[in-house]
Order: sequence, then C-alpha cells, then structure tokens
Amino acid sequence: MPADAERLEQFKQVLDRLPEDYNFDMWLTTTRRLQELAYDAFYDQMDDETRADSMMMNLYAATSEIVEMGDEMGWKPWAPPRGWINREAAIREAVDIMHFLGNLLTHCQATGEELTAAYKAKQLKNLQRQIDNYDGKSDKCGYCRRDLTEIPWPARLQIFQEEEINAILKFCNKDHADKYKEQKH
Repeated sequence: MPADAERLEQFKQVLDRLPEDYNFDMWLTTTRRLQELAYDAFYDQMDDETRADSMMMNLYAATSEIVEMGDEMGWKPWAPPRGWINREAAIREAVDIMHFLGNLLTHCQATGEELTAAYKAKQLKNLQRQIDNYDGKSDKCGYCRRDLTEIPWPARLQIFQEEEINAILKFCNKDHADKYKEQKH
C-alpha cells in the first residue's frame, strides 16, 4: 500500500481528472421533474404539514429500501455463506434508495453543484480519517454523537475528564454537556 501522503495525493488526482461538468445536477433535476409529473409533488409549493409528511415518507421508504438491499447480500456472520451478492436485485434496490434520497435532497433544495462538492470533500475526509486511524468516537459529541469536526470551533466545548470511561468528552453545545452531566447524576 502506498504511503499515506501518496494515497491522499492519488485520490486527489482521481477527483481532479473528473470532467468539469461532473455533478449530481442531472439526477436531482430528473428526480424533481418525476415527482412533479407523476405525483403532482411540487416541493417548493408544499405547506409545512404536507412537506413534513412527504419527508417522513421518503425517509422511511429510503430506510426500508436499504434493508431490502441488505437482504440481497450475504453479510450476516450468523448465516453462512457470506460474501454472496444478488447483483441485479442489489442494484435495483440501490436505485430505489437513490429515488427516495433524491426526493429528500429536493426537499432540502440541494443543488447538484453543492452536493457534488460536499460528496468530494467527504470522500477526501474519509480517506484522511483512515490515514489518521479514525476511531469513530473521539470527534463526536458525547451526548448526541454529532461530528464535531463539522461544527465551528467557538460552538464546540471540551468539557471534563470522565473517570468512568477515562476520556475527555467533547460536546457540540453547552446544552448537550449539561444534559450529559444530568444523565450521569
């Protein structure tokens, strides 16, 4: 395996070689248009109740499709054989996931450009985390588990030495630090 700096540079080169027009814009545009034509779902015209119902339905549906995709793969340690994939069915379920995820992103008025930029940044961040031996815990709020690296520093608090778990706990805001302390007493 290449050295850490080399791995990071190799991936940056992959991203740099993408075509200039590479982004999620077409996917979000067709998703929005499908919803308008098939379901009369004009997200920007929905009242709050209708929007809330639609978001919950799409969120639940995406979650359900993720479970269905998992059923098309042999991942369970207690149910051999492992590692098999029903490829065609898994792809169909992935498309279903994308459908509902696209609806949710349309509710958020996400643009293809900002989604693409955020996705590329997250890919780089994930590679850097692996290089840095990311543990999935130390950069999370001690109460809600939110990623603290995505919160501006003035809002973050490093609170106290927690004797029970022998760690310095960090919180995304003072309320969460207070709630954590309350739970401990």
